[in-house]
Amino acid sequence: MPRWLRRFFLTSILLLSGHLAQASNDASITPNELPNMGDSLSGIISPEQEYVLGRALLKTLRGQAPVITDPLLNDYVETLIYRVAAASELTQLDLQWVIINNDEINAFAAPGGVIGINAGLFLYAESEDEIAAVLAHELAHLSQRHFARQLDNNKRSKWTMGAGLLASLALISAGGADSGMAALLTTQAATLQSQLAFSRQNEQEADRVGMQTLAFANFDPVAMPRFFERLQKSTEHAGDAPPDYLLTHPVTTTRISDSLNRATNLPQRANHEALEFALMKARITASMTQDKFENVRNFQTRLQKESNPIQVAAQRYGLARAYLKVNEYQQAQATLLPLLKKEPNRITYAATAAEIEMASSNYLNAKTRLEQYLKISPNSFPLQLYLAEVNLRLKKLPLAQMQLEELLIKHPDNSQIWRLLEEARGNQADIVGAHQARAEVFFLGNHNEQALQQLKYALKLNKDNFARGEKIKLRMEEIRQYQHQLKQLM
Repeated sequence: MPRWLRRFFLTSILLLSGHLAQASNDASITPNELPNMGDSLSGIISPEQEYVLGRALLKTLRGQAPVITDPLLNDYVETLIYRVAAASELTQLDLQWVIINNDEINAFAAPGGVIGINAGLFLYAESEDEIAAVLAHELAHLSQRHFARQLDNNKRSKWTMGAGLLASLALISAGGADSGMAALLTTQAATLQSQLAFSRQNEQEADRVGMQTLAFANFDPVAMPRFFERLQKSTEHAGDAPPDYLLTHPVTTTRISDSLNRATNLPQRANHEALEFALMKARITASMTQDKFENVRNFQTRLQKESNPIQVAAQRYGLARAYLKVNEYQQAQATLLPLLKKEPNRITYAATAAEIEMASSNYLNAKTRLEQYLKISPNSFPLQLYLAEVNLRLKKLPLAQMQLEELLIKHPDNSQIWRLLEEARGNQADIVGAHQARAEVFFLGNHNEQALQQLKYALKLNKDNFARGEKIKLRMEEIRQYQHQLKQLM
C-alpha cells in the first residue's frame, strides 16, 4: 500500500473511533455476553452494535493495513496494555490490540475494546512510562465513555457519517480503493472539524483519569505531560504535516500546563528505564530501517558510544537483529551471546536466538533451545509459536498441528497461527482442514465472501465426516450472521 494511502487510511480510522466508540464497562463484551443498558446512550448505539463495528474495524485493519504480527512485540504490548488496564476504571478487560507497521506517531481506541498503536510510537517514546501514558489516555477515553457522549451530543447525524466511513473502509478492504477513497474524502471533510471542536473537555478528562491510572499502575504520571510537551515541540518543524496523533489529540500549552499540575499532585515515581522496552524499541528499529546495511553500521556506532548498561544491552540486541536482517547469522549469534550469558532466562534473548537458528535452517538446535526454555516459561506464547513452526519445518506435522490447535484455544484471532495450521494440514493432505484454516485467515482480514468460498470448498470435499460437515455449516452461518449485522448498521 502506498505511504500516502496508509497515512490517510489510519487517519480515517481515528476519525471512525472518535465518532463510533462507546467503550466503558462493556469494552470487552462478546455478542453472547452483551449487558442490557438502560441509559440514553444505548438508544444511540447499542453495545451489540458497538461490538460489531469495532470488530469490523479491527478486521479491516488486519486485512488492509500493514499490521505487525511479531509474537515478541505483541506479547510485550499485551502485557503492558493489561498492566495499565488493570489499574484503570474499566471493569471488563477482554481487550484486542493491533500494532501497525508505520513510523508515524499514532494511537487510538475503538469500539469493542480495540486498542491500536503505530510502531512509530515506540520509536518516538523515550521510556516505557511514556508508552504507558498514551495507553492510559486511550483507556480513559473508553472508561469515561467519551465517544458515546460525543455521539449523543451530535445525535444520529454522526452515527450516519460514522457508518458511511466504515462502509468506505470496507470498500478499500474489498479492493475498491478508488471509490473507497472518494467516499473517505467526503466523510473526513465533514467530520474532522466537529471531532476537534468537541475534544478539549474530553481530552482534559482523559488526561486526568489517565494520569491517575498511571499512578495506580506504578508508572510515572509526569510521563504524560512530558510526552505531550515533546510532541508539541516536534510540530514546530513539521510544517503542514503534524503527527497524525495530533489530529484527534490536539496539544496546547494550557493542556500541558494543566496536566503537569495534576501529575505533580499524584504519587510520584521516578521515570525508570525498562530493559524490555529498550529491547522492543531496538527490535522495531532494526525491522523498520530501509537500508539494512546502514542499520548495522548505526547500531555498531551507538553500541560503541553507549555507557548506560540498559542502552548497551539494547544496542547490542538491535545489532544482533540487524545482522539477522542481512543474513549474517554467525555474526548475529555471536553478538547476542553475551546477552544470553548475562541473562540466560530472559525470553526475548532465548526467542531471538531461536529466530536466528530458524532463519539459518538450523531447526534441530532451535527445537532443543525452545524446548529447554519452555520448561522454564511454559506459558510463553512466542516460545510456543516458534516451537510449533520449528516442528512444522522439521516435518513433524501431527505434532505441529496439535501445538497450533492448542494455541488457537487462547488466541483464536491470530491469523499467523491459522496460516501455519493451514500449511500443517495441507502437508498432511487434509485439504478440507486446510480450507477451513484459510477461511479463518480471510475472515480475520474482513474478506468475508472469500472466507465463505473457502468453507464451501471444504464442505464439497468433505465426504463421510458428518460432524465436520456440521461444523463447517455452523461456521458459514456465523459468518453470514456477522455480515447481516454489519449490513444493518450501514
